[in-house]
Amino acid sequence: MTAITYAQSAEKEQVLNINRQLFKGTSEKIESLIRENMEDAFLFTTANADVMDKETYISGFALHPAISIPLLNTSEENVIIVGNTAILTALAHINISRNNAAPNDLWERITGTYIMQDGRWKILALHATYLPKK
Repeated sequence: MTAITYAQSAEKEQVLNINRQLFKGTSEKIESLIRENMEDAFLFTTANADVMDKETYISGFALHPAISIPLLNTSEENVIIVGNTAILTALAHINISRNNAAPNDLWERITGTYIMQDGRWKILALHATYLPKK
């Protein structure tokens, strides 16, 4: 493995780890894990086509007391890095419950845009699209 290939592999793993930390923070309501891994200009386009900025995502979704997300995992992850920008695509499996209702089991295709800032990757944008039920 060449130095360039190893460096790219290490950076891809860093992006995957940031995504895991962000999803762990969202699922377990750990505000510090969410904040430290998000760029201040963060935008999230939900699978319902709503757009949330960083503060709306944190307070109106991730930390909202009426929302529970007991499952938030990704698979089929792929990371492409060009310069200081990384794109992560993945399949997300989500269980989400509102107001103590039975959880909805959702599958979404997600695309995250990450930027390198001050020597570390942060998520700048996230987009989710529902997968049709089969």
